[in-house]
Amino acid sequence: MYTMMIVDDEPSSRQGLCECFPWHEHGIDIIAQAKDGLEAKEVLSTRKPDIILTDIRMPKMDGIELSTFIRKEHRGIKIVFISGYDDLNYFKAAMKLDATDYIIKPINFAELSEVLRKVIHELDAEKQYNQTLTNVNKKMDLSIPLLKDKLFLDLLLRNDCPENSEIGRA
Repeated sequence: MYTMMIVDDEPSSRQGLCECFPWHEHGIDIIAQAKDGLEAKEVLSTRKPDIILTDIRMPKMDGIELSTFIRKEHRGIKIVFISGYDDLNYFKAAMKLDATDYIIKPINFAELSEVLRKVIHELDAEKQYNQTLTNVNKKMDLSIPLLKDKLFLDLLLRNDCPENSEIGRA
């Protein structure tokens, strides 16, 4: 199960998203809501969701500023922007921040489902990559002492061999 925070200045949008979309069918648990980027930033000091669904235009701190903060402080979080504005400048700013997607309001639940499948696929792939990396590191950690012992033994055996020593050549 992955976790999500919804950030939107419109209470009806937050409530509608929380109550009307089948999050659990997508393996997502809504762990927090925020009315703007500043409130979301406070939540991030104690909780780290896997996904943030954020509006772009909000008072105090907008979605772009929030995402800039997230990219600096919480790299692994996936960001999906929602906006009532079909504005190329917002879209470009979102993509520069490595957003996973950009959905125009009113939100089409079929489109949201597709975006979530994409996000979950990315999260699963990252989880698999990190697990593989952890396994490789564990194997290397176990192998290093054995390689050191083998190298030390090889050096000892070479030095004990008369044809390799200075005395044996004289």
